[in-house]
Amino acid sequence: MKKPLLSRVIPIAALGLLVLFKFENCAPVSKFAGPSSGSSNGNVKIVDGTYQQSPVEFLAPSQTVTSPTATVKGVCVGVADGTIVNWAIIPSQNPNQVINSGQVECQSGGFAVSLNGLNFSSCQDELEVRAATMDDTSQTAVTFLAPDCPSAIQ
Repeated sequence: MKKPLLSRVIPIAALGLLVLFKFENCAPVSKFAGPSSGSSNGNVKIVDGTYQQSPVEFLAPSQTVTSPTATVKGVCVGVADGTIVNWAIIPSQNPNQVINSGQVECQSGGFAVSLNGLNFSSCQDELEVRAATMDDTSQTAVTFLAPDCPSAIQ
């Protein structure tokens, strides 16, 4: 005599659930779970502590400058609005010569370095923009600038 189908399915399903119960997420509560102790001011922040990044980063590792009024943009990671970012423009061939330098503030998670008045002397020129926060000068962000020839040559 055959057993009814239901009497065979129920024990197999129960055994499957018992085995899967072992894989229930019983991890401890993350330190990031729950209400925040600080204010994020609506800014998106990186919360994964395994990814260590410089406090400032440029949006691209290299950029083509199409006009002398271009702007180089970057992001501020894990720093408060108003944090001062020091920047300098230097020739790639002569890192001891500073062409221009200044300071900008992190605002809404980003910063912008104005290239007003930046002139390339030839199409082979390559410049570097270096930036670091005043609090952490050990981690410097770098982007390379190249002229969009002939429009960027003055």
